[in-house]
Amino acid sequence: MDLTAAALPIRHQGTSDLGILLIHGFTSTPGSVSEWAEGLHKATGATVVAPLLPGHGTRWEDLNTVTWQDWEKTVLAAWDELAATHKKVAVGGLSLGGALALLVALRRPATVALLLVNHLMWLGNPALPLAPLIKRLTPSMAAVAGDIKKPDVVEPAYDRVPTGGVDQFRLLLKQVKPLLPTIQVPTLMFKSRQDHVIPVASTLKTMAKLGSTRKDLVWLEHSYHVATMDYDLPLIVEQSARFLKEIVTP
Repeated sequence: MDLTAAALPIRHQGTSDLGILLIHGFTSTPGSVSEWAEGLHKATGATVVAPLLPGHGTRWEDLNTVTWQDWEKTVLAAWDELAATHKKVAVGGLSLGGALALLVALRRPATVALLLVNHLMWLGNPALPLAPLIKRLTPSMAAVAGDIKKPDVVEPAYDRVPTGGVDQFRLLLKQVKPLLPTIQVPTLMFKSRQDHVIPVASTLKTMAKLGSTRKDLVWLEHSYHVATMDYDLPLIVEQSARFLKEIVTP
């Protein structure tokens, strides 16, 4: 698949004092959150941006050459850019993007809201701790992208899972998990009941451990993992916009 167009960073310039940073998932591109971004921009008037994470949108081999700190630098730079021109900044993410959104909340506690769609935190895969060994044995594994219920919809993502990249998100999760109780940002989570990539238990554990006083959960009944490209996209846009209006409006 040619990822050139889907890999372009997204920016919808708004007219309000709210900026929204959206972060795509592992092996994917900003194209996977493009309709979510456009919908939020139209519903809230906010400026919405979605950067391309390093190692993504080119060749899967490139994802074996980056670190989780490279992803961190990219999303924090995008947050800082929004904060320079907007009084309030919210952060949302899909899958790995959700884990990075939680990292942003740790690094930038002024974040006003978090929007997490099928976020990555606990995979429940016993092989994950073996990622440092696996990446030495093989550079890639079968793809996990494209878990979409809606027919004829294709996620713009790599057709292989780079094992070096898996080891990097393992290290990222080790940074974030112990600090979840310190996050105080109001959070809205979306979870597909049928997600073939990340188990429901991951979201329930995050709900239990997150330190935020406001923690809402919306179940997605008609979508698989890449819900921002699936049947529940309108619900995600609607509920995200509602949550943001409740949080950021005095």
